[in-house]
Amino acid sequence: MLASELRFAGDVTRVEWNASAAVAGAGFGDVEITLCETSLSQLTTSFRGNYGGNTPALIYRNSWLLVTTTGDQWFGFDCSAPFAYGGSKNLIIEMRWRGDNETTVTSWHFDTRPAFRNCAVGTYAAEQGKLGTWCSRHRLTFTAAGVAPTSLGRIKTFLK
Repeated sequence: MLASELRFAGDVTRVEWNASAAVAGAGFGDVEITLCETSLSQLTTSFRGNYGGNTPALIYRNSWLLVTTTGDQWFGFDCSAPFAYGGSKNLIIEMRWRGDNETTVTSWHFDTRPAFRNCAVGTYAAEQGKLGTWCSRHRLTFTAAGVAPTSLGRIKTFLK
């Protein structure tokens, strides 16, 4: 996701995808979701290269994930620990899994031509992927970051 799409800093506490069709019991093994800030404006075929020298943070892990949706519906995951997003860089959302029950979860996406905003591959530990000019529709839940100290003391804001 581009920083211009996110528009502010804060702690990411939940990541969601927008399913476009009903699915019953799509299963995925050894699921990991990571978030990573990057200064790249579009992805390359190298997963590690896309991180731009930053370290991805593991925000979700599950040994077996079962997804069921009723159609045009958001589904997602609470972060095991908040991810501190600084607000000025772009954000990589990476989901990996090892094995599935061959049931697809179709999600809404949008065209990003000519920019490469998707990099996918069929194996868990691959270092290179295939680029795509589309991006899944995501929704992130943020807890607002505190306001910097001022001459009047320290002020913190909380938004829901």
